[in-house]
Amino acid sequence: MMYNNKKINRLIPKLIFVALLIIVFLISFYAVNVFNKKREVEAEIKKLKNENISLEEKKSELGNLLDYFQDKSFIEKEARRRLNLQKFGEKAVIIVDKREEEDMSASATESSEKLMNNSGSLINPRKWLNFIFKFE
Repeated sequence: MMYNNKKINRLIPKLIFVALLIIVFLISFYAVNVFNKKREVEAEIKKLKNENISLEEKKSELGNLLDYFQDKSFIEKEARRRLNLQKFGEKAVIIVDKREEEDMSASATESSEKLMNNSGSLINPRKWLNFIFKFE
């Protein structure tokens, strides 16, 4: 019996050591998992903070744009531009650039020349216009 007690007495510390190693391994495995989860959560928090900052900036820009669009001077300017409205007593003035006028007359001359074919006779659509409206 003594022989068995000696074996058991030598075996107990080894079993305790193995059990402690298993416990340390499980605790370290759990700690690594917790650390990785913490890193993921921190990265997600950082990403959401950056997104929040960009959304705040966009909200600010849109607020400024809304204020600009609601401004009376902008509304008046757009009414003049899009609807051709005028204030009471205003008169519209059209300024024509002489160079543009010359370009338009030159292009009109070119287009009338295109209506004639190479032989000098009128093309068919022009003949119909002359016939219908009695042009000579």
